[in-house]
Amino acid sequence: MTNVTKPIRRSVGGVERGRDVIVTLYPGGVFGFRVKRHKREWRLPVVSAYRMAVERELGLERAEKRKGRKTLVRRGRL
Repeated sequence: MTNVTKPIRRSVGGVERGRDVIVTLYPGGVFGFRVKRHKREWRLPVVSAYRMAVERELGLERAEKRKGRKTLVRRGRL
């Protein structure tokens, strides 16, 4: 793998209401997100992004498993 020694910027097309989003990977494991032609940038540690991705996938798997189950109601099954 290549170590990140300087910020790496990439553009992702049509994400925010049809506008491009610039994603920056900073040394030290931080993502930066900003809308193209705007100065305001939001930063997110890579660890947080990883945890969010894992939680999302687990949630989708749980939802898929629950899809076929019958739910309990106060007086019995539906």
